[in-house]
Amino acid sequence: MQRGYLAGVATGVWDTSSMDAMKRFQKDQNLPLTGKPSGLALIALGLGPKREPDSQNGQFRPGVPPKADSRTQP
Repeated sequence: MQRGYLAGVATGVWDTSSMDAMKRFQKDQNLPLTGKPSGLALIALGLGPKREPDSQNGQFRPGVPPKADSRTQP
């Protein structure tokens, strides 16, 4: 809704309007048009896992979680 893909009010039910909104988002992100919240779509929405960039090439490494922030550790 915040990005303007879903028309109307969010109901908490995945229905045809939800699928249509997801397809519009997927199209804008050059993702497969499934209408389902795939892993790639969730990552594009900022809902995927956080990743640390590889120190050698700056690319993100799959499966490598970010380093823990020492300020938040007991």
